[in-house]
Amino acid sequence: MQTYRDRSVGPFPRLDSPSETALLLPAALSKSRHENDTSDIRRNLRLRYKNAFKHNRGNEYCVEFEVIKATKACHKDNTYRGLAEGERVIVRCDLEALHEDKTVDTLASNSVQDDEEPDTPKYRCRGDGLTGRNTRFTTLAMPACRGKWMRLTVGQPKKCPSNDAQFIFV
Repeated sequence: MQTYRDRSVGPFPRLDSPSETALLLPAALSKSRHENDTSDIRRNLRLRYKNAFKHNRGNEYCVEFEVIKATKACHKDNTYRGLAEGERVIVRCDLEALHEDKTVDTLASNSVQDDEEPDTPKYRCRGDGLTGRNTRFTTLAMPACRGKWMRLTVGQPKKCPSNDAQFIFV
């Protein structure tokens, strides 16, 4: 039997609770995602549906966070040293990490949507948070490195050059 202690049940949207944790990888690994685009079997989908929102690389976005709290494990590895208290980090949402946003309309301003077709679903990365709210993060390669951060990007997420991001959402 499920109770209100289970965050997925109850009157609150999933994003409103701190149970949505961002999974992170270093941004350098994002380049390896794109290296095999020519031999990737999914290339056919990208070519066939190149105008579809989910297959357009121009819809990737970045979000800036301020780290509120991080475990000591984050300080032990050079890759994750940027996840220290008080530091600002930029995280990119690649196409592969986009998921349809099924939250309530009041949270929709944090989602990206195809401007030409306003009735299409809105997309976002899991764990990209709400402006001014603390949410959680953890690193996929080093699960002991985790903590809390606050989203600084207000409203609609911003496009970013590939060199700006330090991490990517998974």
